[in-house]
Amino acid sequence: MSGLADTDVGAFAALFAVAFQHPISIDLWRWKYGEGRGVAVCAWRGPDLIAHYGGMLRQVMAFGLPVTALQVCDAMVAPKERGVLGKAGAMFQVTATFLELYQGLARVPLAFGFPSQRAMALGELTGLYAEVGKVSEVSWPARNGPPLLGTRLIDFQPEQQAHQQALNNLWQAMARELVTSVVGVRDLPYLRYRYLEHPEHRYRLVLMRRRLTASPLGLLILRQMGRKLALVDWVAPLRQLPLLLKQARRLAALWGHDSLYGWIPSQHLERFHTSDMDPPVSEVRIPTNAWIPQPYSVDQLRGRWWLVMGDTDFL
Repeated sequence: MSGLADTDVGAFAALFAVAFQHPISIDLWRWKYGEGRGVAVCAWRGPDLIAHYGGMLRQVMAFGLPVTALQVCDAMVAPKERGVLGKAGAMFQVTATFLELYQGLARVPLAFGFPSQRAMALGELTGLYAEVGKVSEVSWPARNGPPLLGTRLIDFQPEQQAHQQALNNLWQAMARELVTSVVGVRDLPYLRYRYLEHPEHRYRLVLMRRRLTASPLGLLILRQMGRKLALVDWVAPLRQLPLLLKQARRLAALWGHDSLYGWIPSQHLERFHTSDMDPPVSEVRIPTNAWIPQPYSVDQLRGRWWLVMGDTDFL
């Protein structure tokens, strides 16, 4: 879809909203699909758009090696077509075609997404998807308290060379510790695109440093959402996660929120456990492509994805 002219994008976004009852702005469409980032397959019945399956290219580290992955987004079928299930349905047709064209023929080694329960069940039933993990939504009460004397919080300034170097050091340390996992790259170009240039959402990037030496300890990406503060993402060595969590809960209280919540890879929940952590309220099942051959098997990927709220295209 990235080859659409500006006038076509506007017309398609309007048609998209009517067909799927899912409005999308032109700016958000360009953010997802523009400049070669995105691809999509559509199905039409006569003049009517009845199904759409889109994806964005994402750079990831897979078991220590840099590869390209396809992140599925905007997978939907028109309401009047939802009763046609199985391989006869439009959703199956666009999904299978997408995987064959944009993963298989394009030789993209990985695909992932955050499907609804219904979409995941249909994908498994028709042989398109296989589950390789889960992401759990958890929350913690906001916590008032004095500053943590050994650390200091400052707003991340992406144009400052010292902050750029701090982020690079944090990301390299995180990537080394997740060498047996699959994790999306979290370097400056990615953070700039994903958070600082988002056309609709506003995020707060907060750098945590040692107070005396100014050495970086972690970067928090936060979003204020009503009474809750969202822990959207972070870049840090895993050993610093308890300290980052303390600081995020303290910020939630300082900014007037009742709680902090986030999406955590289910296999890593213990790293975020506190005595007052609320039980997980929901889980999102993570699929991989099971329709066409790919370099990584289901067994290799099971329990290996590091995915959090910021890895979505919608939060």
